[in-house]
Amino acid sequence: MAQTTKTNGKTSIKANQELVSEQLTQLKEVSKSVNETVTGVMSEGMEQIKGVTKSVNETVSNAVTEGMEQFKGVTKSVNETVNNVVTEGMGQLKEASKSVNTAVSESFVQLKETTKNVNDFAFKTTEELLHATLTATEQWQGLALKAVNGSLELAAKQQELTFAAVEGIKTQVEESANRVKGVFGF
Repeated sequence: MAQTTKTNGKTSIKANQELVSEQLTQLKEVSKSVNETVTGVMSEGMEQIKGVTKSVNETVSNAVTEGMEQFKGVTKSVNETVNNVVTEGMGQLKEASKSVNTAVSESFVQLKETTKNVNDFAFKTTEELLHATLTATEQWQGLALKAVNGSLELAAKQQELTFAAVEGIKTQVEESANRVKGVFGF
């Protein structure tokens, strides 16, 4: 009977060791899955940010180029107008001044429109970036929930193992105490 108890204790310990090893393997798999998901989310977010940045840079560059072309056109128009005024005399000065003011006003209107378009684009791009950030945050929250749930399951299994091991030790101690009592006649 003593041999059977030792065998049962060794079998129980070995079963507990196998269960712990199995849980460790599961924990490694969960960790690997978490790392892969985090890497994917970060990579995807960086690609989105790169795309948005490139688009913003292109739009701003185009707007500046367009503004410079408009400014060159206005400058040319102003120069032509000034040359006409000097050539035609002082009598046409008021009319030329009016023409210059109109050209400048139109340029400001066009510049104002271009600025509005750039601002609208920047606002839209910011919204898209915010949406991408919120999407990535939701994925992180899902990942965290998955990790917590996996940890709770693992903790429950470890608790069961601990109680099983304590039960086995208790049984062995009781049997040993009974044997000692039997040997000494208590």
